[in-house]
Amino acid sequence: MKTRELTADEIKISLSEQDISMIQPESTPNFPPESIADTAIKTAFRIRGKGMNLFVCGPSAPEREEAVLNAASSIQTGRRTELVICENPAAPFRPVIRKGGPGSVDGLKTAVLVSSAETPVIIENNPVPQKLFGRSSSEIDKVTAGSILESSGGILVINAEDLLDEEDSWKLLKRVLRSGKITIGSGSSEPRNSLLLPEIGVDIKLVILGSEGHYDHFYNTDEDFRELFGFFAELDSVADLNDSNIAALVNRCRNFSTERLGCRLTDDAALEIIKFSVASAENNTKLSTLTSETEILLIEAAEICRTGSETVQEYELNADDIKSAIKHQADRFSLLEKRIIEDIKSGEINLAVDGYETGKVNGLAIIDKGPWSFGFPGLISARIAAGENGLVNIEHEAGLSGEIHDKWVLILEGFLRSKFAADFPISIFASICFEQSYSEIDGDSASSSELYALLSAIAGVPLRQDIAVTGSLSQTGEIQAVGGLREKIEGFYKACKAINFTGNQGVIVPERNIKNISLPDEIINDIADGSFHIYPVSTVDDSMEILTGKEAGKRNSRGLFPHGSFNLLVEKNLKKLAGQAKNFGN
Repeated sequence: MKTRELTADEIKISLSEQDISMIQPESTPNFPPESIADTAIKTAFRIRGKGMNLFVCGPSAPEREEAVLNAASSIQTGRRTELVICENPAAPFRPVIRKGGPGSVDGLKTAVLVSSAETPVIIENNPVPQKLFGRSSSEIDKVTAGSILESSGGILVINAEDLLDEEDSWKLLKRVLRSGKITIGSGSSEPRNSLLLPEIGVDIKLVILGSEGHYDHFYNTDEDFRELFGFFAELDSVADLNDSNIAALVNRCRNFSTERLGCRLTDDAALEIIKFSVASAENNTKLSTLTSETEILLIEAAEICRTGSETVQEYELNADDIKSAIKHQADRFSLLEKRIIEDIKSGEINLAVDGYETGKVNGLAIIDKGPWSFGFPGLISARIAAGENGLVNIEHEAGLSGEIHDKWVLILEGFLRSKFAADFPISIFASICFEQSYSEIDGDSASSSELYALLSAIAGVPLRQDIAVTGSLSQTGEIQAVGGLREKIEGFYKACKAINFTGNQGVIVPERNIKNISLPDEIINDIADGSFHIYPVSTVDDSMEILTGKEAGKRNSRGLFPHGSFNLLVEKNLKKLAGQAKNFGN
């Protein structure tokens, strides 16, 4: 019986301050790196015409906008045509709009409607009709063009959420995209004596920025959208953790610190930024491309640094400033987490972090609070008796479980039948409960935890309480990957520290999740010292051997489990319960 345990070197990032110091400065670092989405955006900008508009999808608004502006700046050519509005003596209320400067029409009053400029990129954050289509007036020098006309020949950028809030603007905008023409003042009430303005031909490339949900909404509910938006680009939230991307991110942060914050970023601070980016990506082989989050962190760290600096010479961002900023961000959302830890410490929440118990296991859950999330352990218990009712999910019976969580009960039954009861019926009444949980439980990450408690109850074998568990269960007994490992591991670690840190505690995690384990230095140091433990597992049997200290056992050529094995105890007791249920029925 072999138990694998992760080492600190398998978890921590293999990057040092010396590695950071070797990174040469660069004025225009390429981070996030060029991606398929960036190529798609540039292609969309090069191809003009009806139906060639673009929807850019991505995890964060600042990154979507930055990607569009970067792509536009790399391909801009030519200049926007200047438009003037000119009085018409033959029809005073019907002025003429033509190309050229104010002096192009001798003897007639003119006004510049759209000035000559480089190919424009207009970001319209308030797409009401007046802003998009401009305003007419009784005087030609008071007519305003609007962002559609100002972006003709260039790019008009609008956020999806803003368009959804302005349904009238969206309808009028689609009409312009179909016809290629605009009338100034369309869609808004104009004064009675306003000038009657002619239609003007426009050539705009509309870019809508939004989430996957926004794109699905437009695509599934609006036939015009499918016709008018021939291009789609989806930005990734992560990039590969490699030398070039590390260098680019470090230089971006260096430049931001000096140019925007007026301070120098030290090498140890840059290393903490890389750790922060990896943790945000939730993958030890990736960096987060959400640079807006990194910049917010740097801004807060700079304020901490500025507050503690007495002279300009001391004004540099170091690792402690970055760590303090991360802690400050966490503290703003930590009130509930602190209360849970206090309740665990006082015993108000029933949780054991040492010893053995039958039919009980420490599961791990996550609470999301705005942009922050934290993990915490919770007791899962199982009780069994002979009967025909099968498995009872107490959360489901109380209306506290979601559809995904309900599904795992069926998966668990399938696992029990295939592994232990292929030739006899499962005749048990089994109740499984998240103790002291009174909010909805959903997701499948606790499915393995509940199975461990159930198997312990059936076999009558106690489980270690100094180990918390997480993982999704398949019908064949494989332990599948789950999310939020950093938060879950940290949650159990904090609970152990609050109650009684023995040096034997740890967490069972899916082996498929190893690359997703990114932990704070404090936990990594305890792992290195052998006082906290991470056990990667692939199967239910792997987990039960760690939790019980007994060999799980595999069937031999005759289909029998080994004598004294855990699985043999489960099988024997299931047969015993089936016999009791049959005798009772007779």
